[in-house]
Amino acid sequence: MKANVIKRFPLSICILGMLSFQSCKKDALQSNTSDKNELSYANAIVSSSTTSYMVSTVVGGNTSSGLAVLPYPFYICSEVSGSMFVTLPFSNVIYKVSPQGIYRKYLNYNSPSGIKAGANGSLYFISRFLSNDGHIDTNAIVKVDRNKKITVLKVNEKLTQILDLAIAPDSSIYIPDYQNQRIIKLTKQGVTSILAGKKGVSGYADGQGENAHFTYPTYVKFGEDGNLWVVDGAGSDVGQSIRKVSQAGLVTTLYRLKPDYKNLHYIVAFAVTKRDKDFNLSPHENVIFFVRSFSNGNKVVSNQLFHLSYNKVLTPITGNISENDPLKDGPAAMASFNTPTGITVNPNGIFVADQVHSAIRKIARQ
Repeated sequence: MKANVIKRFPLSICILGMLSFQSCKKDALQSNTSDKNELSYANAIVSSSTTSYMVSTVVGGNTSSGLAVLPYPFYICSEVSGSMFVTLPFSNVIYKVSPQGIYRKYLNYNSPSGIKAGANGSLYFISRFLSNDGHIDTNAIVKVDRNKKITVLKVNEKLTQILDLAIAPDSSIYIPDYQNQRIIKLTKQGVTSILAGKKGVSGYADGQGENAHFTYPTYVKFGEDGNLWVVDGAGSDVGQSIRKVSQAGLVTTLYRLKPDYKNLHYIVAFAVTKRDKDFNLSPHENVIFFVRSFSNGNKVVSNQLFHLSYNKVLTPITGNISENDPLKDGPAAMASFNTPTGITVNPNGIFVADQVHSAIRKIARQ
């Protein structure tokens, strides 16, 4: 079954770790402070692991558990009520899921990918579709209103290999244009502009507008602080980074994984939240993200969840458990994940689309 997934979505699997380019020391991902200098270019401090979380499976997992299976959930987002939307690109469907795990089919659409909830019950997502020459294209930005009226939005820039999008409170859409090394903004009125980055120019320069450079940006979230947050650096040998882009297009880097050419590590899912490492409300925007680790030879070793505070303190939330272990709930330090592809945070906890386990997992305080 895994082999079929790789064939059907080569780009997303590459971004999840099949390209051997960006990384940090494996030892740096352990919950201790001895290797803190190996962790980042951006001066993150490694704190002790928090033990206050429990992991449970709210949807899916396996048939023997008695829970329903959602085959290969991909991305997940929350709306204001705490309900969530999950894309199943292999099944051409979007599901709506309650925090308690009650779910229903919301919409059928061709290969939905990155998804975000907008204002007034609207929903936005990426659709992958066949272009006229028969190749997979990814430049369809789809809006669904509260009455399920579907609109494919026009973007006056050629987009290539996009996986995600973010929605601002004014309904502006932000798109990481992966292949073209830039961030696109689409206003509610349909005006397209380049917020930051320069087409065809890759790099890690911070700065204003086209003076800032990206290297294959992948995932985006719009924070309550009014900034766009970006995971950047897929397909590079300099190390993936978490970057912040202001509404004026000023790009700064919060954190960067340090490259290691033996053991490989990737940021594969992230969320931006005003929650501290113990899930208490915070006045500052913080980041929660999964790091997927590979041994030499591209064999996946583990998936581990971290909390990165606004002042660059990095705290492991889950353990560094082998993804070959069967689905395991319980204390976060002992729980196992297999191919996490999406994270959303709402007042009920941290929810994860765990793709190969065909599950929606919940991580919450004990």
